[in-house]
Amino acid sequence: MKLAQKLLAAFLAVTLVVGMTACSGGTDTTTSGGTPVSDTELSSDSTDYSEKMTISYAAVAMVEGVDYNADELSKHFQEKFNIEWEPIALTWDNWSEKIRIWINSNDMPDFVMWDFNYGDYINYTEQGLIRQLPDGWKDRWPNMAKVYKNTGIAEALEEKLGAGYMIPRVTYFDMPTTPLVTHTNLWIRQDWARDVGFEVKDKYSPREIMEYARLIKEADPVGNGKTLAIDMSPDNLANVFISPYNVHYGDFYKDESGKYIWGAAEESTLEGLKLYSQAYREGLINPDFFALKNQEEVSHYESGIAGVIFNQGFGRSMKLTSERYATNSGGNPKTDLHMAYLVGDDGKYYSKEISNYWTASIFSPTMEDAKFERLMDLLEYSASDEGQNLIRMGFEGKDWERGENGDITILREKDSDGNFVNLDTIYPSLNPLYNNLSILPDGFGLVDPGLDKDIKEVVDARFAGKQKDGCDQGTVALIDWDLNFFTSSNYEKTKYNYGEEFAKLIVMDGDIEDNWRAWVEEKTPQVSVVLDEINTELAS
Repeated sequence: MKLAQKLLAAFLAVTLVVGMTACSGGTDTTTSGGTPVSDTELSSDSTDYSEKMTISYAAVAMVEGVDYNADELSKHFQEKFNIEWEPIALTWDNWSEKIRIWINSNDMPDFVMWDFNYGDYINYTEQGLIRQLPDGWKDRWPNMAKVYKNTGIAEALEEKLGAGYMIPRVTYFDMPTTPLVTHTNLWIRQDWARDVGFEVKDKYSPREIMEYARLIKEADPVGNGKTLAIDMSPDNLANVFISPYNVHYGDFYKDESGKYIWGAAEESTLEGLKLYSQAYREGLINPDFFALKNQEEVSHYESGIAGVIFNQGFGRSMKLTSERYATNSGGNPKTDLHMAYLVGDDGKYYSKEISNYWTASIFSPTMEDAKFERLMDLLEYSASDEGQNLIRMGFEGKDWERGENGDITILREKDSDGNFVNLDTIYPSLNPLYNNLSILPDGFGLVDPGLDKDIKEVVDARFAGKQKDGCDQGTVALIDWDLNFFTSSNYEKTKYNYGEEFAKLIVMDGDIEDNWRAWVEEKTPQVSVVLDEINTELAS
């Protein structure tokens, strides 16, 4: 459990909060009328919270009518910084459009949880519609500076624009791998594997998964031909069968010559498609895979009829899947279920680096400077060890306690199933207000003392394996921020749904190679225009 121990030590070493001093005076980011001006220096570093402030905060998933100021945890934050929240509820449907209207009309709330869009970001910054982060802010608020740095995208944008205008919300404050890769893994039935003489291990290639699927299809442990050997959606099937041979099967990328090419048209993509097609034609894949919705394959696995799926690999997801499997199938998840990572035929892990953020915090340019600094003080505290302990575990001495050896014991009550009562049922303001305020909860899932030790050990080991077999081998493709920020109307037209595109080729009559070459030929005129644009602007 090296990873978990390392992260838990960092997470739980409660320290004095650094740089949490706010000031009552304003910065020079706005005039008295609230119009942005060029001077972005911070004012003197002194703490004065004597004036109570109301901070309007718009976020998705907030619920109209809920008092997010009422519970003990929220009151702790309010009293510490002498603020009151004015929550503004957004739905998943109106989230983007409402924020766009507010910003363009210069009427945005003080603080907004924003679904980042590069084109909008450029427009907003050029017009001064969102607040520029002030000079020296990284020294003043070092925890938030780490959040900002670890997202990757923030510094890439700052380098491009010369300043920062948002603070993305970091997924992992301390990353489990470098570069960061996905937590998603293969889930197999280890009891079925043992029954058919298939080796249970921590990593598998597509060819090995096909061999496992052949064995359990023949054995049919469910009975009456109802065993779903490989049960995955079109997106996951493309990932599992093609990415070990070409991680760029669904995008453009810069080759060794410095020119951008289309990964879908490479012969290595065809290599993976041939295996995908073979598995389908042998009847190893759920014949209804094209119609799977809302992670139905996960439900199949949890009910005991699926042999292998591709699913989340967080500690909490392991816990939930295990519990549901036990309830739905009556089996023992510790002896029946097994999580492994996907590798190529050479045993190496092939993947793309993933971004380390979800959504971003943006701030009103007309908000008083003193209020902005008060809000940043609160965010800095939320990203500190003390703040994160509070958000993730509740109050020390009430919701959890630390033993003499540093081990954490959860004190919350358990429900009828023996699980700890969720913290957000005790403190409803947690979700979504504090839970995603600066640091997302994903990282805590690696060290959560409420999880069984064996679950954390498995998650730790899978990330460690990906680090050893992928990150350290140079087989993880790094994010190309230049391409990430590239925009054109033609480019948007080539953002195909590759999972669906390839699934159509798989179920189509005829030879997969002929089908694929015809598809490439059909797309080439449109793709060539985009490649010319990208190479003109970005090629080295």
